[in-house]
Amino acid sequence: MWLRANLNRWMTAFAAVFVSAVFVVTGGNSAPAPGAFSGQPLSAAGLSELHRIVDSANNPDLRWPDFKAYGAEVAKFYETDGFSLAWIESGRVRTQGLAVIELLRNANGKGLDPEDYDGPRWQDRLAKLSQHPSEADLVSLDTAITVSAMR
Repeated sequence: MWLRANLNRWMTAFAAVFVSAVFVVTGGNSAPAPGAFSGQPLSAAGLSELHRIVDSANNPDLRWPDFKAYGAEVAKFYETDGFSLAWIESGRVRTQGLAVIELLRNANGKGLDPEDYDGPRWQDRLAKLSQHPSEADLVSLDTAITVSAMR
C-alpha cells in the first residue's frame, strides 16, 4: 500500500534525474535536435538483432527480460533514429549512456532499488566492451540501457 502510494513520486523523481542528466550531457539543450542521440549504425545482422529484441520486447541479458509494458516506447525510440544504436558509438558507450548508467547504478540515492534497473550488472557489461564485443553484444547493451531507463 505504501509502495503504491509513493510509486508515482519515485517515478517522477527518477524521470527528473534522467532528464537532468540528458540536459547536462547535451550541453544544456533541453530538447536535443533530431539525431542528437544517433549512435553506431548497424550491419544487416546487427539490425536484425535489434529488431528481434525490440519486436519481441525481450532482452535475455536483463534481470527481467520481458519489457512488453514498454515495448511500444522502445520501438518508437529506435524507430525515431532509423534503428541505429542510441547509446553506443564506435564500440563505446557514449557520454549520455554513461550518465544514464550511473543514475541506474545509484538509484538507491533516489530511494529506488538499483536491482530494479540492473544496477549490479552494469559494471560487468561495461568491462565486456574492452574485450571486443560482438555487434549482438552492443545491441543487447544498448537496448538494456534504453529499457532500464524507461523502467
